[in-house]
Amino acid sequence: MKIRPTPYNWAGMTNRVFILGAGFSKPADFPLAAELTDELVAKATLDGQVVDFASWLQDLCDDIRDPVLQDSQPINVEDLIESALALACLWRSQQYPPHEMNAREHATTCEAYISYLQHAVADVIWSKHRTLPTVPDYVRTFAKALGQRDCVISFNYDIMVERALNQFGVGYHHGLDDEHGDSKVPVLKMHGSIDWTLLRQEEELDPSRVGPTTRLFGEVLSTSQTSNGSMVLWRIEEDAGLGFVIKNRRPNNRIMGLAGLGGRKAIDEIPGLGRVWSRAHQMIHLADEIHVVGFSLSPNDLMARLMISNAMRQRAVGDEPTVHVIDPSVEELMPRYAQVFRVPVDAHRESAESVAWDDLAY
Repeated sequence: MKIRPTPYNWAGMTNRVFILGAGFSKPADFPLAAELTDELVAKATLDGQVVDFASWLQDLCDDIRDPVLQDSQPINVEDLIESALALACLWRSQQYPPHEMNAREHATTCEAYISYLQHAVADVIWSKHRTLPTVPDYVRTFAKALGQRDCVISFNYDIMVERALNQFGVGYHHGLDDEHGDSKVPVLKMHGSIDWTLLRQEEELDPSRVGPTTRLFGEVLSTSQTSNGSMVLWRIEEDAGLGFVIKNRRPNNRIMGLAGLGGRKAIDEIPGLGRVWSRAHQMIHLADEIHVVGFSLSPNDLMARLMISNAMRQRAVGDEPTVHVIDPSVEELMPRYAQVFRVPVDAHRESAESVAWDDLAY
């Protein structure tokens, strides 16, 4: 029997928005930002592709770690990326004789390591998916209870919710182009998705290797047409094809549809993702209930904080939604929620897997 420490009631036939952060996927062993650093470092060390990467990373971690907590303090991977970007900028600022050559080399090294960390995220997330024997029960229960008046706004790269919806025969869409319909549940992937890939307009996916795909956004050109360098966003529908794409991706050719890490996610580099953010803004603006699950609204989520705050600020007085926040550390995060949502927030100190999601069903 699962016991909830505070009452968690659903209002019924309303427009509901579920905002999912890394904490929603944590019970399935997908890493939080503070845990992803170790995963990426382990992969880089195992691959042996980056010379002196470990020592560079240790020096950087020592520079940003709290000197009192020392090694006991985990390093948030997004803080790490931001610090590395700042370090590269500092080195580039020293491009004058006699330090010019040395500074350029240091800056280039920082940028190469940052690129590797960003590149390795897809491998880490995909390795977690491959080791999952099935979609966890709590995700299945959550997905089964979703209806046409619900919207899922996910800041996660994993595809557990989509897989669960597929198992129940429930259609979903990502808020892109013409793929959505009234009978489908919006699953808005704000930072992209592990099963998304980008190709140039004139490129093609080999169905014998990749399997079935869905064009999500962008015009596909024939080989006789002239490309203007624009990209097309595709979704890989089967695990075998997705594994092939991740393993064989090449820089500047086949690119994973992930916005990356750090305070400024590259959402402007994924075709159609601006529409996803606009739709999320609209859904928050119209919601009767908002349920935030495992999303800490950290300083590195500045774009999300601004979008949510703007949508809430534009609501009429007296038309505010009820907001529930579900997180094991909810008490210490309450000031952030109050600042962003601008309304009283109901706090629920529990993990995603402990919530009785079957109470959610209409």
